[in-house]
Amino acid sequence: MMIYLLQVSFCWILLYAVYYLALSKETFFGTNRLYLMVCLVLGLLLPLAPPFFTEIQKQVAINSYFINLNEVVIEATKSSSIDTKQYLIIFYFIGLTVTATKFSLGLYRLWKLYNGAIVEKMGNYSIAHTDASHLPFSFFNVIFLSKNLPLKKHVEEIIKHELVHINLWHSLDIVFIEILHIMFWFNPILIFYKRSLKASHEYIADKSILGYMTKEAYSMLLIGQTYSGIELALANTFFNSFIKNRITMMHKKESSKKALVKYVLVLPIVALLSYTIGSCKESSEADEITLEKSVEPKQASSSVDEPTAIVAEAQSTSTGQTPNKGEGKWIEVKNKAKDESKENYVVWGASVKAKKLSKDDDLKKIDEEVPPPTLEYTPDENGVYNKVEEVPEFPGGIQGLMTFLSNNIKYPSEAKDKNVEGTVFLRFEVAKNGSIENIKVIRGIGSGCDDEALRVLKLMNDNHKWTPGKVAGQAVRTTFNLPVKFKLS
Repeated sequence: MMIYLLQVSFCWILLYAVYYLALSKETFFGTNRLYLMVCLVLGLLLPLAPPFFTEIQKQVAINSYFINLNEVVIEATKSSSIDTKQYLIIFYFIGLTVTATKFSLGLYRLWKLYNGAIVEKMGNYSIAHTDASHLPFSFFNVIFLSKNLPLKKHVEEIIKHELVHINLWHSLDIVFIEILHIMFWFNPILIFYKRSLKASHEYIADKSILGYMTKEAYSMLLIGQTYSGIELALANTFFNSFIKNRITMMHKKESSKKALVKYVLVLPIVALLSYTIGSCKESSEADEITLEKSVEPKQASSSVDEPTAIVAEAQSTSTGQTPNKGEGKWIEVKNKAKDESKENYVVWGASVKAKKLSKDDDLKKIDEEVPPPTLEYTPDENGVYNKVEEVPEFPGGIQGLMTFLSNNIKYPSEAKDKNVEGTVFLRFEVAKNGSIENIKVIRGIGSGCDDEALRVLKLMNDNHKWTPGKVAGQAVRTTFNLPVKFKLS
């Protein structure tokens, strides 16, 4: 959750920087409003979307390419103290509660003001005449006018101004950004978004009024008033603190249509954000590890996607030769076709029942003398095998290894204090003399757990030499993977 909040904040900051540097001075007020709203939504969605740009997956796959050991679980009692992460979560929800309360109070003030007003229905909007002293403002389809308003002769212009806010649903923008501000109260960038959004609302409304008043007359109307009365944060007020900017934008020459090209700048920024966030996801997903308890050689398939002719049923008994124990068997496939001239077949691999088999599917006639498949055991460029005929063995076998690790690995105090738990994945080699070499952490969890797992693996070289793996009767270097799980209870 915390990572998501930070990623959203990062997106908003970068997108707002584009607005402030390139777009805020343009007179495309409606487009600016749309840009700001789209940026807010994009910031929420980009961290949730899958990466648009992916390179070759950098997954650390612990699968049948390596010999895998059973997972070792190291348990300890969870620390009762509160760690830094929990303090941050508590602090976040305190801030959220404060901002949500402020928002609720703003809505309550509006409701109280409306409830005590004389409401005049005017078709698709209403005018609430209040006894309180405040400046004209609108909220959704209600225009609030104070009975103490010293602008009686300009009421018509004020109503037309507020109708622009109502017809364009500006209040919806304000409520949306206020809700975001509750969730992301810690991010000051939303204050700038809010100011810019309200400014674009006023610029749009001011532009519409210029059809009824001259720029000079309207400017004098704004200058002649001071900001007084109560301020309602959720409302669109006719007079506000950035009157100077409003007057400046009114008198500014309209931007050239060519300036619309600037809005294309957001596309490479979105691409950059997608790539950056996607890369972060890939780096975290790169540590996803698939574990298998044993290594099985690839077996010949006994069926194909587009089978032909022979309908057969596999029998559970094996015939022919069995080249290596536990690595496969010959399976007799009896002919079930009506044509009695069809011959029986055998196949090397898993059993198949009531499926069509192809002659090209590694099938051999039962009466032929067929040598068993040759299983290749080849080392990598460093002379290390990941498949061997005889797997290396720890003194006492797998049970002895699990006992050794469980007795020697201790849950680090740092990890207990921070409530850190998870799985450390290690890879090591068993040398020809049975010693452990090239120990490394494939994926760790920190807080001392990685170092502790490494420390204990190195202890094996003291008095616990392995029986090395063998190929064709010769000792060879062999790679192992070992998951060590640290768990708090």
